[in-house]
Amino acid sequence: MDYVIADTSRMELGYLDDTASLDIDVGDTSDFELTIPRERSEYFGIQKGCCIFVPNTEFGGMIEEIQSATSETNITYRGNVWRLYLDQLIIEPPSGQAYRIVSGDANSIIAQILSQGTGLLFDVPDEDSGIYISSYRFRYVSALSGLSAMLEAQGGRLDIKAIQGDSNEPFRVVVRAVKIQNYSEELEYNGDDNINVNVQKYERGINHLICLGQGELTERLVIHLYAQLDGSISQTRKYYTGTAERTAVYDFSNAEQDELLDGGIERLKELMNSSSADMDISDANLEIGDIVTARDRDAGIVLSRPIVNKILRFSDGRESVEYKVKGEN
Repeated sequence: MDYVIADTSRMELGYLDDTASLDIDVGDTSDFELTIPRERSEYFGIQKGCCIFVPNTEFGGMIEEIQSATSETNITYRGNVWRLYLDQLIIEPPSGQAYRIVSGDANSIIAQILSQGTGLLFDVPDEDSGIYISSYRFRYVSALSGLSAMLEAQGGRLDIKAIQGDSNEPFRVVVRAVKIQNYSEELEYNGDDNINVNVQKYERGINHLICLGQGELTERLVIHLYAQLDGSISQTRKYYTGTAERTAVYDFSNAEQDELLDGGIERLKELMNSSSADMDISDANLEIGDIVTARDRDAGIVLSRPIVNKILRFSDGRESVEYKVKGEN
């Protein structure tokens, strides 16, 4: 990979060499740390607001912290990766309305959402994504979580890549909607080839959630939610009964029907039975949201899960990429 340093106007200054070390986390802490010899930093003129990126990947971000000491030969720079800026932009409903409701091609919607605040860091292509959205509702959610949920419901994901500019042009950070790639058939990780696979099933969770909204005493709004065997949630069908039933209360005072239902579903997803998998993968080119399979033959557990975290490490001229998947049933 190439590791590019750019100035505060996003014009390229040059490439990191083997004297630098770099750690970029995408999807978990979503930050990076760059350590570089002082003389190389002075050569580039690195300062707050400069950027580091790997062309045609999501690995990169803007420098926001500098740590140095005159007695030390290295300077350390830290900052957020592009994805975290999307998490720091909130989608608010228009004045006097309960929700921001959108319809149309997903790229057009993304462009609308990213037209202010930290969204101005990104470019959205003019072409259609092929993913059509009908009357999707946002209410005080981050652009990252809101857009990701919107696309996931249509089998899509956010694609974020830093694209080098032509000669004398700045690089761009492009965000667009693409279809999720499901590699579960061709990419299965089972502990062979020195790939560590850690799978776990949690089966002591809540399966019945009583949601309490607006009103008082007998007038209070009450919604019952029931977890199903396949991980779906029903308002009418109780799958777990008798000693298998596990119940909790979700108290959301003053919430109306739709808001209480949305909040209750999210809360039950956090509390219900789940399965998870961690894999250290280094032999694939995967994006956040793409799906692979983890298998533990001895335990008889097979999980197809999306990639949720990728970490790039570069030190002493050597690089590695670690992918992690986690998911809920």
